[in-house]
Amino acid sequence: MRNVSDIENFWNLSASDAYHILSTDPNGLNEAEAARRLKMYGPNSLVNNANSTIIFLFFFAV
Repeated sequence: MRNVSDIENFWNLSASDAYHILSTDPNGLNEAEAARRLKMYGPNSLVNNANSTIIFLFFFAV
């Protein structure tokens, strides 16, 4: 599986190409592969950072 951040213009990929690059299919990952990727990459979560929100609002509110 390639690193998604290495893929330029990922928004232009066909679904078939995206599945191939990400080593998956329309049915998703099986439990073993999901567990392996969770162990390798960690949970899919966002960091809540109040400072970045204030900066974002300041620069994009203008």
